[in-house]
Amino acid sequence: MSEMNQEAMLSQNPSTGSCSNGSYDRILHLDAGRKYFSPDNIRKVLDLAAAAGYNQFEFYFADNQGFRLALNHLTVTTPSGNTYDLTPALGDGYAADHTRPDGSGKYLTEAEADDLIAYAKSLNIEVVPCIETPGHMGTILQQFPQFRYEGSRSAIDLENQEAVDFALAVVDLYASYFASHGIRYFNIGADEYANDLPDMGFEGLYNKGRYQKFVDYLNAAADLVIRRGMTPRAFNDGIYYKSDTTVSINKAIQVCYWSSGWCGYHLAPASLIAEQGHELINTNGDYYWVLGGSKCTPEKAAQFSDTTFPGGTAPKPAGSMFCIWCDTADTDGPDGGDGVVRDAADAITAFGKALKE
Repeated sequence: MSEMNQEAMLSQNPSTGSCSNGSYDRILHLDAGRKYFSPDNIRKVLDLAAAAGYNQFEFYFADNQGFRLALNHLTVTTPSGNTYDLTPALGDGYAADHTRPDGSGKYLTEAEADDLIAYAKSLNIEVVPCIETPGHMGTILQQFPQFRYEGSRSAIDLENQEAVDFALAVVDLYASYFASHGIRYFNIGADEYANDLPDMGFEGLYNKGRYQKFVDYLNAAADLVIRRGMTPRAFNDGIYYKSDTTVSINKAIQVCYWSSGWCGYHLAPASLIAEQGHELINTNGDYYWVLGGSKCTPEKAAQFSDTTFPGGTAPKPAGSMFCIWCDTADTDGPDGGDGVVRDAADAITAFGKALKE
């Protein structure tokens, strides 16, 4: 998710209604997709989160550089009747530009995830799973290249119905698992589609007249999550791209707003998205802590304001999120997350203390 923002962004600095319970969500996000984090280190992150006042932990477990949650049942079946086994995709993905896997090849098992969800609950922290689709699917698509958008290693072809059905089946597989644990929120990602192509990403998608295909996918994925009894979340990149409010996007989607645009990408302002009826999660990318990249300092984290979004302001967000990303996941080697837990601890604490009570 962060791979486009650190050098580029930081240099420029049918509705179903909301499922919010009125509380303010104080969220700590951990990129355990690009980098493998041991169960012990995830527990340490949860301990830090609880001590600093966070009430949600966003568990990001799949990206181009890693696919790291092995459910006991890892096959998906599309409406065409085709069945696909995701097992060979587990572990490390590939290196691209400044993003690399950690080299461990490791992943969490379902039993380990069960234990971590229970441990988080014991700390009064909700787990929020996050899996990236229809972009940032590179690790999975290495095993299913027939579903790639032409020229892209990371994105499915939104005009290939079997590819769309495959990605939706993956979402539903994990939504079903987390729903069985009483999880209330599920982040479907939906950012940086095909941004590994010079003429694509959301700007290319929009200019080529294919933006509606993305909107259709987004709504379909959100509907799957809702049918599992959870509230969908998504990053803001493709939400009313170019401030185009002629498209119909499910208002139940909580929007994690991290960037107002970069390098020719024209993202809708946070205020416009709020005006369309979506709840906002302030995920301000200026406060990202990135392994191998820009790291938010404790001093900066302490200055966070929940109503200040990239490119403007918006009142009354539903929550705020501090993100740890592991773009260059091999920076500390295959250490199971030891270095990240140690080095990010003070920033995690400072951000948590700055959040609205």
